[in-house]
Amino acid sequence: MTTATNAARPKVDWLSPTTIGFLLVKTLGVLGIVLHATGVIDASWRDYLLGFILWRVRALAVAGGLHRYFSHRTYELRFQRFSQFVLGAICCTAMQKGPLWWAAEHRDHHRNSDEPIDKHSPTQHGFAYAQWGWFLSRWPKLDYKKKIPDFAKFPELMWLERLQIVPFALLGLACYLYGGWSCLLISFFLSTAVLGEATSTINTLAHLWGKRPYQTKDTSRNSFLLALLVGGEGWHNNHHHEKWWMFQGEKWWQVDTTGYLIWTLQWFGITKNIKMRSKRMQIRLTAAPVRELA
Repeated sequence: MTTATNAARPKVDWLSPTTIGFLLVKTLGVLGIVLHATGVIDASWRDYLLGFILWRVRALAVAGGLHRYFSHRTYELRFQRFSQFVLGAICCTAMQKGPLWWAAEHRDHHRNSDEPIDKHSPTQHGFAYAQWGWFLSRWPKLDYKKKIPDFAKFPELMWLERLQIVPFALLGLACYLYGGWSCLLISFFLSTAVLGEATSTINTLAHLWGKRPYQTKDTSRNSFLLALLVGGEGWHNNHHHEKWWMFQGEKWWQVDTTGYLIWTLQWFGITKNIKMRSKRMQIRLTAAPVRELA
């Protein structure tokens, strides 16, 4: 695209800490596979299994924490301040910046979805910029108190935003202490690289490929494959039709593992006041209390 808006958008800042960290994670993840294939490191199936687990657990944290909690507040947490701080710290291990930044950017996406000012619209800026470029570009600093005042009022979340690298580094250290270099490269860096790419497909493929049961103002689409890949987030057209519903899968066959987890956690006293589409959804699952939207 060659519109004035696109021409003026920031280009990738190759020397920024974000870009250097991004490239380092991808490089080390691929390096782990190469070193294993060439016999330099003795990686075992346990390293790959742990990597798979770390990918899936953090994918649930991104979908259920960064997206459905911090961005849209589709449910509440008991012991709110403690619980949301722990959830935010877990989300930081995904290396997708802090929860306030992630949520503020995502709320902007919904306000301007697939318009020229939507930073990661593939229809406006192309696939590569939507998948990677926007994240690595130097945009104006966000005013969290204006963009996300409901969470910016908590000083511990602002502190976590400033020290977002700490949880990520601690998880990497734990992997190294547990299994050495093979665990660090395969279980940690490779799984983090895969997680980042999978998350970004919702910005790109979920606006290019799939079905549109709802004629929303954007190009969001539903994809069974992406839903499996990213914990139910692939029902993207459902989500853009009503962003406040906690469940993104509406029909019985629309698998939404993140939704199932959040629903289950209410029985352990962790989540509460889940926002649902209708009583039909409530009856289909259980008789648990929900907050029904008008």
